[in-house]
Amino acid sequence: MFRFITAPVCLVLAFGRAGGTLSEPDTVYFLAEGNSQGWVSMSGELLSFSRAGVTLRDSSGIVREFRGRTVLRIETQLLPEHREGIKAYWEEHFEEALTNFRAARAKETRPWVVEELIVRSLWCLRYLGRQEEAIEEFALLLHWNPQTAHLASIPMAWTPGEISPALERRCLEALRSPAPELQVVGASYLLGGRNEAQAVPVLGRLSSVGEEPLRTLAWFQLNRVHAWRLTEAELKGLENAVDRLPRELRPGPVAVLAQAWEAKKAYEEALLWWLKLPLNFPEYRDLAAWGILNGGRNLERLSRPADAAQLYRELLESYPEFPYRHLAEARLAELRTDR
Repeated sequence: MFRFITAPVCLVLAFGRAGGTLSEPDTVYFLAEGNSQGWVSMSGELLSFSRAGVTLRDSSGIVREFRGRTVLRIETQLLPEHREGIKAYWEEHFEEALTNFRAARAKETRPWVVEELIVRSLWCLRYLGRQEEAIEEFALLLHWNPQTAHLASIPMAWTPGEISPALERRCLEALRSPAPELQVVGASYLLGGRNEAQAVPVLGRLSSVGEEPLRTLAWFQLNRVHAWRLTEAELKGLENAVDRLPRELRPGPVAVLAQAWEAKKAYEEALLWWLKLPLNFPEYRDLAAWGILNGGRNLERLSRPADAAQLYRELLESYPEFPYRHLAEARLAELRTDR
C-alpha cells in the first residue's frame, strides 16, 4: 500500500538544540559537493537569509557573506511555542500549529526566524484550505523580505475549482500588486473563470520578461487550463523545463504535464506523472491528493480496477481534508458495484 507522509515544508528547517539559550551561536550547513561529507558548516550569529545568500557574524565579530551557496539546514535555538508548533505540524494538527507559530512570532526578535514562522503559518493555512488568508500571509512574507528564500511557499492554484467572491477580489487585487510573485498567485486562481481575460496578459508578460523561476511558473500556468492544445514536442519541452526548476517548485508543473498527457489519451504516461505528486512531493498535500485521485482514474482507463480502488482508499484514509474526496468515494462505490 502507498503511504504518503507529510513533512514540514520550509526550504530550511530550524532545529532547537536541547538546553542552552537563544544567545547561543547558530550553525549553518552548506552543500559542498567536493567534500567527502557532502556538507560544510559555519557557526556564529545568523543575520540574514534570503535568495541572495546568507550573512553570518562569526565569533570574532567579523560579518561574512555567503552567496550562491545551497543551504541544507540551520541549527538554532527556538522558543517553546515554535517547538510546539513544529510538533503539532508533524502530527498534522495544523490549527494548533498555526496558533503556536503565531504566538512565537509575537515574541521572536530575530528577523530571519520571524520569516520562517510566517512561512510555517502560511503552510498551515494552505493545508486548512484557507487560501485567502494564505495569500495575505504570502503578501506579508514578501513585505518582510522581498528576496525571501522560501519561494516554495508561494500559494498558487494548480487544481480546478470555484473560488469564493472574497478570494476572487483578493486575486484581482494581487494582479495590481507591484510584486510579480503576488501577480502570478492572483492570476493562477482567476484562470478558467470569468476574470481569465485579466489573468492571461499578466501571465503572458511574466512568462516572457519575468525573472526565473517565476518566468517558468507563469509559463506553466498559461498552459494549465488549455493543456489539451499542447503538442508532444511542446510537452517534451515542458518536461525539460520541469527538470530545470528547483525541486520545491516542481509539483504544480508536474500536475500540468500529467493533465496534458491524459488529454492526449496517453494514460500510461499520464499515470506516471500523476503518481509523481504523492511519491515525490508528499508534503504538497493538495497536489498529492489530486495526483492520487487522477492516478486512480487512469488506472481504471488502463483496465486495472483493483489498483485504482487501492488508490481511492488511500486517498480517503490519508487526506480527509481533500475537497474532492467525494469523487473518490463515488468511484470506489462504482467499482464495488461492478464486481
